Amino acid sequence: MRIELKNGEVLEDLERDNLKIVQDASLYKFSSDSVLLSDFAKIKKNESVVELCSGSGVVSVLVFAKCHPGNILGFEVDKRLFDMSQKTLLYNEIKDIQFFNDNLKNAPKIVGLEKTDVVICNPPYYILPKDISKISEKFLTAKYESSATLSDILTASSQLLRFKGKLFLVYTASRLQELLFEAEKNNLVCKNLKFVFKKNKAELLLAKFVKKGLYGCEVEMTCGN
Repeated sequence: MRIELKNGEVLEDLERDNLKIVQDASLYKFSSDSVLLSDFAKIKKNESVVELCSGSGVVSVLVFAKCHPGNILGFEVDKRLFDMSQKTLLYNEIKDIQFFNDNLKNAPKIVGLEKTDVVICNPPYYILPKDISKISEKFLTAKYESSATLSDILTASSQLLRFKGKLFLVYTASRLQELLFEAEKNNLVCKNLKFVFKKNKAELLLAKFVKKGLYGCEVEMTCGN
């Protein structure tokens, strides 16, 4: 389907099933983190999925193409990224994904409590500093916790997920301890942890959590990102 692109917007090839995504160089563009997360997430056909921090929609679109879940609902607070995700759905004629321009903290109210099989999330990695004057506007919501904290994200995930529901998340490895602590508070048990190394240092992690799951975690590693 033909769509109208704004100045600066382009269609980029996702290299899967002829799918394309709308991007804008003046805003935050998706990175390899999103691709790693979509590959890591194991989702069964017809499962219900919610994506938090859905950005321009790349993870939801890749998961849709790869796993064919029942439906995907995404939440993105940045209006500009949300608008691009809408255009991506129109261009690719995808009807089984719906994005909301809303704070992820409202997702449980909109979707319903404990009705979701899978939550996926590529959240902001960094705590918002007191002085934000030096932070580029395009990174403010994408990289920093300006609208929702890690605690908010894990609380919303737990509220959304049904018993034994799964959360798949990509995050900075430097905040692993905080991630596990906040997950434990929200009855989310880490079942799989995969570290992404760069120059002999763990830079990113991919984690699978199960709501009220049994203890026991498999740890893996991969090189490069």
